[in-house]
Amino acid sequence: MTTITTSWALPQNGDWNNPEAWTVEIPQAADTVLITVKGPAYTVTADFPAEAARILEMTQKATLAISSGALHVTSGTGTGALDGTIAVGDDTVLDFGTDAAPTTFDNNGAINLTGSSAIVISGAVTLTGKGKINLESSSSFIDSDITPSTLTNSGNAISGMGNIGDSGLSFVNGAKGIIDANSTGGIEIDTASFTNSGLMEAVGSGSQLVLQDDIEQNGKGQIKASGGQILLQDGATINGGAISIGKNSDLTNDLGNSTIETTTPIKNSGTIGPFGENLTIDGSIKNAGVLNTIFGGNLIIDGSVTGGTAEIGSGNLEFGGASSAKVTFEPGATGLLILDEPAEFKGTVFGMSSAPGAAIDLTNILFADDPSVNYSATKHLLTVADSHTGVTDKIKLVDTGNFSALPGTAGTTDISYAAVGAPPENSVIQLVQSMASFGATSRITGSGTGNLAQNQNAPDFLAANSHHG
Repeated sequence: MTTITTSWALPQNGDWNNPEAWTVEIPQAADTVLITVKGPAYTVTADFPAEAARILEMTQKATLAISSGALHVTSGTGTGALDGTIAVGDDTVLDFGTDAAPTTFDNNGAINLTGSSAIVISGAVTLTGKGKINLESSSSFIDSDITPSTLTNSGNAISGMGNIGDSGLSFVNGAKGIIDANSTGGIEIDTASFTNSGLMEAVGSGSQLVLQDDIEQNGKGQIKASGGQILLQDGATINGGAISIGKNSDLTNDLGNSTIETTTPIKNSGTIGPFGENLTIDGSIKNAGVLNTIFGGNLIIDGSVTGGTAEIGSGNLEFGGASSAKVTFEPGATGLLILDEPAEFKGTVFGMSSAPGAAIDLTNILFADDPSVNYSATKHLLTVADSHTGVTDKIKLVDTGNFSALPGTAGTTDISYAAVGAPPENSVIQLVQSMASFGATSRITGSGTGNLAQNQNAPDFLAANSHHG
């Protein structure tokens, strides 16, 4: 097949399929296509079932409007660039690359995807330049041609709302690459693999960056929310890099348990918390915002937490290291505050009297050791002592009433609130089973099942007690 160069003849609007509009011929699959004639702004309208070009170059004021079918550009931009605009219309496709060899597209202009449109990646494609890819519809896609393909974004900004990826596409966001979910509905990412060395962000109210597969962050890779939401779905994880959650922003997960593993402390001025699933953070948090479990699911933080607040609802909040966060049990909360290192907890606990079904779990004291519990309302200090091991935990706690020791699910000690003159209002368990499980005597005597209100007048009434999970 003969390779030729054919150029758009005049700086005026016209039809791609008009032979008189080109210097040599209507572009063919082996041609270098130049839409580079200078002059006033003009549009070339491509209305065809399927066409192809080997190399495509465009000048700044030119627009290529794909109004139907598909355009395949197989060998990149050569020594030139895409400096103009490519408008990919509804139900149309712009196909970049070939499975035969790697290709490079130097995009310094704009590629706009509207309606059910797509950029399809074939083989290994690299985007260079400082251009923009604007996803303007939730039905717009950047995906593969089904066969394994790789898109490396070395400097373009991909923004708006739409979808990136399928099971065939691997995505590499380079150090100067940007993924900017800045429209309501946001950008969903679900790829065969995703490596980020650049910036991925959700910007503006209602925006979402939805990560449906694992993200590997290298170098200065950063995931950021500025007024929007970072949402992990389907058990997606984030490994490495930096994460920043700004004011009026949040980081959450649903549809599966997720893990964030980073050596750089997460900066949080917004909200971090699960939505019905477990979220594990294997790292530290510089917290000027809120950590919460009010929507269910457990939040496990293995590193340190500095400052900020935390709110416990129906899920558990576990601090694996030091923490200075102020922790509040929401009214009616049933979750646990789990302290793996109680001596390193320098925060203050509030609201236990409004959440009699909740508890503080002290993992360093066994319930079988029959610990003593003392609370000073004047000093706002809860003291739990294990006479067998000599371990004493002191927790700053602002509340009124009594506090009692209950067995935790792993044999640890849970501390629960009880109103003055009343036993704790947790669900009742059979004391014989508890004692058999933990091998200890107990200060609580009696037997019975059901809740406090149902059994308090029964002759075999058992003061309420429970295992927490």
